[in-house]
Amino acid sequence: MAEFVDNFSDLKELGIDPNLSELDENFEQAANHLPMLVSSLSEETLLTLYGYYKQGKDGICNIPKPSWFDFKGRAKWEAWKKLGDMSEEEAKVLYIDTILEIDPSFELNTKKESWIAVSTLQNEEADTQDKSLVDFVKENDREMVLFFLKKMEPEKINKLDENGLSLIHWASDRGSVEIISDLLSHGADINLKDSEGQTALHYSASCGHIDCVRLLLEKGALRNIEDDEGLTPLDVANDENIKLLLACS
Repeated sequence: MAEFVDNFSDLKELGIDPNLSELDENFEQAANHLPMLVSSLSEETLLTLYGYYKQGKDGICNIPKPSWFDFKGRAKWEAWKKLGDMSEEEAKVLYIDTILEIDPSFELNTKKESWIAVSTLQNEEADTQDKSLVDFVKENDREMVLFFLKKMEPEKINKLDENGLSLIHWASDRGSVEIISDLLSHGADINLKDSEGQTALHYSASCGHIDCVRLLLEKGALRNIEDDEGLTPLDVANDENIKLLLACS
């Protein structure tokens, strides 16, 4: 299993900085514990942890996408990039939560109330009015997505955000079948390209969301659209069942 991604030992510093906040200390302890778990983790879980780690350490992804031939590097980049504008604090909390879920026996040396409070505070104090429709799509909150769609000006549904993605790209990235259907019924362009020429079908295929791929194909998504690197959804698919779906004429 460990052949796909490394153990990220090159990303973490040894030891604990006494000047770190409690959240940072817990984050570093969780990162130092990861090598003991690597052999038992799936590729998807390792990539998720990688994304949280990079977001927590370096913030929003700010490096170019690796070439298609650098499969490992590209997978890691995509795991980081898809976190969008998530705050460093939230990424650290999610990283810690994930490690604790994987290994319930792992104990932090410092009290965890503070970082749990950070997460709770962010969730409880965040006024939904301060969130955008994109935020609710990312969170797969269908009720709020439908609420916003009813009020949205039709021409805005296909607008690309600061990350170069539209709503249907985010929904496809997250595997939100119902929200994709809702977006399409409200006028989303099923073949809309992101800033790199990829469609919702590219996203669903590369992320392994087979139900999304089925829905998009049923709704008329074009399977032969090439992105800026000349790759079709079939080219970026990793799942064999998805490849079969896309290969059918």
